[in-house]
Amino acid sequence: MKDRDIPESALEQPPASYAGRTRFTQLEYDAVLANASIGIAFTRDRKFFLCNPKFAEMLGWKPEELIGQAGDVVYPSSESYEALGRIAVPVLTAGKQIDLDWEVKRKDGSTFLARIIAKAISSADPRRGTVWIVEDVTEQRRAGAELERLLAEQKLIVDNATIGIAFLRQRSIQHCNRRLEEIVGYAPGELDGRSTEIMHVSPEAFEEVGRIGYEAMSRGEAYTEERQLRRKDGTTIWCKVIGRAIDPARPQDGSIWIYDDISAERAQREGLERIVSERTTELREAQERAQHLADHDALTGLPNRRLLEDRLTQALALSQRNRKQTAVMFVDLDRFKSINDSLGHAVGDAVLKEVAQRLVRQLRVGDTVCRVGGDEFVVVLPESKRSTDAANVAAKIIETLSVPVQAADRELSVTPSIGIAVFPEDGRDAAMLIR
Repeated sequence: MKDRDIPESALEQPPASYAGRTRFTQLEYDAVLANASIGIAFTRDRKFFLCNPKFAEMLGWKPEELIGQAGDVVYPSSESYEALGRIAVPVLTAGKQIDLDWEVKRKDGSTFLARIIAKAISSADPRRGTVWIVEDVTEQRRAGAELERLLAEQKLIVDNATIGIAFLRQRSIQHCNRRLEEIVGYAPGELDGRSTEIMHVSPEAFEEVGRIGYEAMSRGEAYTEERQLRRKDGTTIWCKVIGRAIDPARPQDGSIWIYDDISAERAQREGLERIVSERTTELREAQERAQHLADHDALTGLPNRRLLEDRLTQALALSQRNRKQTAVMFVDLDRFKSINDSLGHAVGDAVLKEVAQRLVRQLRVGDTVCRVGGDEFVVVLPESKRSTDAANVAAKIIETLSVPVQAADRELSVTPSIGIAVFPEDGRDAAMLIR
């Protein structure tokens, strides 16, 4: 309710002087009193001598019933009446106005809270009486008290929240809770009125949040992102940031922002991701090693029979499509068994490794050499252009393998025997060519 100051001029002419006024003025005066939405009463010698219908209705009386009644009739007790008098009399006598909330009593004995404004009709002569304006503010005060209670509860919740909360206007912090100050390392109240730029790791980061965040909020959406923020001491932390505009049409004019420190959680998550990545890499490498072992000879590292069949099948398909030949050579080492038996398996293994390396050096890119048995090797030469190509390769293999092998401080001689089959003349599938 707006304050109602009673002007001195409106009180200088008391109601007792009605007879001396014009009929028109009296009608106006009566109309004001009769239609006023607040209670108005006049007292003299602490008794009512005039009141409007609203005043009487508010207190459960008829206007004529109150005339002549002592003022204490509308108060819960004589003590209440006297207490008000001790407050009001010095003020009214000094020509000032009182304005306070006070409990008053209806005719039926019930009470309500009223706002009372009073002033002497004439400051020069207080005996001429007092005008009283009364309004039932029970519901207003109850609503106000309820609002204050809700605001206090909300403030208590915000102040004790485990997340940072801030109210921004034009990207400046109007208010924030203690938790946000703790998160970014500022003293109580130190963030109020400051731009949120001080919380960002760089001017570019500040601009990016302004662009992305306020675009989202202007669409009525919440801006949510995990972002690095800068503390007062210059260190950085990771926060989950959520911003929402109070009015999406004007997000810069007011927005609520929530900051949740997720540094520990993020570090833990990154650690788990690193462990998972390492485990995944280890698993993939283990799988690759297992696959390599399944497809290759453990001693020489050459493809084994399983991979030979796959490579040969692919080579035959390619040769058939391109109308070319594929040659398959079977290489067997003569006298290898006697070396193995007389000098031991370690020497024999060294000889086989050297033979494998020499075979690989004789081949082109795309050719395959496999170990299919103890001293047995198979060479696949895909897409041969001429029938003599395989014979030329065989001659080079015989030449290179005939050079003595150094093993166990000895020169050991091994000579190969080579059999050749050519697709499609000698067979049209891998099994036939190998056989």
